[in-house]
Amino acid sequence: MFNWPITIISDDCWAGQLYKLFDIPFSSPTIGLWIEPGEYLSFVEHITSPDAFVLTFDEIAEQRFGYPVGQTPYATIHFMHYKTSRSAQEAFQRRATRINWKRFFVKIDFGKPGYTETDVMKWDELALENSVAFCPYDRTSGPLRPHRGIAIHGWVLDGARMFIVSTRFFSIFDWLRDGALHTQVLSLIKNNFLIILFRMLALISRKQ
Repeated sequence: MFNWPITIISDDCWAGQLYKLFDIPFSSPTIGLWIEPGEYLSFVEHITSPDAFVLTFDEIAEQRFGYPVGQTPYATIHFMHYKTSRSAQEAFQRRATRINWKRFFVKIDFGKPGYTETDVMKWDELALENSVAFCPYDRTSGPLRPHRGIAIHGWVLDGARMFIVSTRFFSIFDWLRDGALHTQVLSLIKNNFLIILFRMLALISRKQ
């Protein structure tokens, strides 16, 4: 169906849910973490820089949040699903080596607290192909509608839950195939049928 591997860069746990749906190895460093709004744009903008994945860890921040908090030259990264800074660093850098630059996708969620109008304009300047920008429904009208924006009814903060919600409003299968953002009813019906099918196949596989 797709040309694997596919790399999906995400500001939260959304991408991880997509990889789990297809039961494929993580080909992205942004798994099991979230990146602070604003700084995420800097991370994406400089992701091809030689030092993009160089990490240091903040022990004071770890004590404050209860999980490892890393710092690249471009962003603060919250590894909330990791127990130690060592495991976070190993996973982050191991998965960074798997990035497929020829099949490279980026997701951002402008509903998250902390994003500003300046961030939306920065996103528009980047004009990334194969990208998608989520917004609560009431924020996608007017002059600040983001580049490749999708209006989400019932927007939620949690990235994993947002994956489920967002699949009701655009076809992830069409997006991963050729970068298209299809929101037509027939595309969404096909999209959700295929999601159900993949989940059923995953359940059957686990039982065998």
